[in-house]
Amino acid sequence: MSLHPNRQDGTGGSKRWIKLSFFYVIIFTAVIISLLVYKSWDEVVILAKHKQSSAMKGFLNATDTPKSLSNNTGILQPKMILYWRVNKSCAYFTLTKPGPSFKDLNCPVNNCVWTDDKAKVKEADAVLFFDHCLKDVIPPQDRNPQGRWVLVNHESPCHVNTFKVLSQWDGLFNWTMTYTKDSDIYSPYAQVIRNDGDSPVLSRERSLSIARNKSSLVAWMVSNCRTLSKREKYVEELDKYIPVDVYGRCGPLACERRSKRCSKILSDYKFYLAFENSLSKDYVTEKFFNMIPMNVIPITRSGANFSRLGIPSALHIDTRDFKSPKDLAEYLKRLDQDDESYAALLRAKSNYKLLSWKHSYCDLCKKLNDPKEQSKSYSTLEIKEQLGSCVPPNDLQHHHFLQNRPEDEIYMEVPHN
Repeated sequence: MSLHPNRQDGTGGSKRWIKLSFFYVIIFTAVIISLLVYKSWDEVVILAKHKQSSAMKGFLNATDTPKSLSNNTGILQPKMILYWRVNKSCAYFTLTKPGPSFKDLNCPVNNCVWTDDKAKVKEADAVLFFDHCLKDVIPPQDRNPQGRWVLVNHESPCHVNTFKVLSQWDGLFNWTMTYTKDSDIYSPYAQVIRNDGDSPVLSRERSLSIARNKSSLVAWMVSNCRTLSKREKYVEELDKYIPVDVYGRCGPLACERRSKRCSKILSDYKFYLAFENSLSKDYVTEKFFNMIPMNVIPITRSGANFSRLGIPSALHIDTRDFKSPKDLAEYLKRLDQDDESYAALLRAKSNYKLLSWKHSYCDLCKKLNDPKEQSKSYSTLEIKEQLGSCVPPNDLQHHHFLQNRPEDEIYMEVPHN
C-alpha cells in the first residue's frame, strides 16, 4: 500500500493532461496549416484562371472571330472551294479530281473542302476559274456575296486568255493565284527549299562517280518548235559549237514524256536545256524544276529573276551570264573536261529539294480562314499589270520578232511546252 495515494493520483492526472494538451496542439497546428495551404492553392487557382481568361480574351481579340482559331481546336467551320470545271480537256495540271486533300498535304489549316458542283456556286467560299478555260465560259449569274472568285493562271502573259475575254469578267475576280510573286496566292510550278537532311546529299566520291559515268552532253526535250522566246533559234546557234540532242517534235530523237525510259535516257546527260517558250517576269516552269531531283544540271533561258524567286544561282546555268550561245558552248566544253568542277555543281544542287505546287492550296485555305483578309475587285488593267508582259530576246542577232506585230496576234499564240 502506498503511503501517499493522493500524490500518485495527481501525478497520473498531470501526465494525462500533458498528453491531451499535446494532442490538441497537434490538431490545431494541422488545421492552421490546412487553412494556409487551401488559401494559397485557392489564390493559385484564381490567378491561373485569370491568366487563362486574359490570354483567351486577348487571342480572340487578336483574331476577331472564333472561326479563326487553330484548326486543332475543332472550332473552324468548313470552307468550300468550288473548282469550276469546264470539260475534261480543261483539267488543271494532272488533277483528275477537284483538288488534293488539304489534310493529305499536311496544311496547317485544313478545314477546306473541294467540290466541282456548280450548283453550289452561291454557297462556295471560293470559286477557282482557270484562265486557259475562260475562253468559252460565261460568268455565273449567282455568287456568294462573301465568297472570293479566284483567277488561276500558270501561262505567260503572251498566252493569257483573260486579256481577250476579261471584258465580261471585269471586276469579278477578287484574288489572283498565279506564278507571279505579286499574286494574292503565290502559286509557282514548284518551289526550291533547302534540303534539311531528309534527302541524300551527294558526297565528293559519289558526285565524281556520277560525272565520270555520264556518256552524253546536252539534251533538249521539246514539243513546240516555234516560240516567242525564239528558243529554237538559240539552240540552232548553240548546236553549231556543241552537239545538242533534241527529243520530241522538234528533233530526230524520241522519248515519251514522264516515262521511266525517258528519265533514264536523260540521266546519261550532263546538261539539260530548260528553255521557256516566252520571256516574262517570274515565269519558270517544270522544265527547270523537274531537273532539281535529278543529277543533271539545267541550263535556263528565262525572263525571271531567279533570286527574287528564292532560287540560288548554284542550281542552274543561266544563258544571260554569257554574251552568246558560242560563249556558253565554250563554258560547257570546259566543264565536260573537268570532272571536279562538274561534280561540285551536282553536290551544290543536292543541297536543295522541291516543294510541290500543290502546297499553294494550303495558302489559299489559310487565306480563306483569315478574317483580316480584305476582298478586292480586279480590273482588266490591274491583272495585266500584275502578270507583266513578254519581252523579246536580246541574246540573238535577229530579235525583232515582236516588233510591228498587233497585240492580239501576240496573245493568240497557242501555248505549248
